[in-house]
Amino acid sequence: MPFTAINYIFMGFSVGCQPLLGYNYGSKNYGRMQEIIKKGMLITSVIGKY
Repeated sequence: MPFTAINYIFMGFSVGCQPLLGYNYGSKNYGRMQEIIKKGMLITSVIGKY
C-alpha cells in the first residue's frame, strides 16, 4: 500500500510537469526546461528517499 501511494505521487508529478515542459519547448525557452527537469529530479529524489 505505501509503495502504491508513492508511485501515484510520482505519476502525478510527471503528468503535471509535461505541460510545463511542452510550453517551454514550444517557446524555445530551453533554460527554463532544464530548470524544471533539475528541480523535478530533486523533488522526486527527496520524496523517493522516504
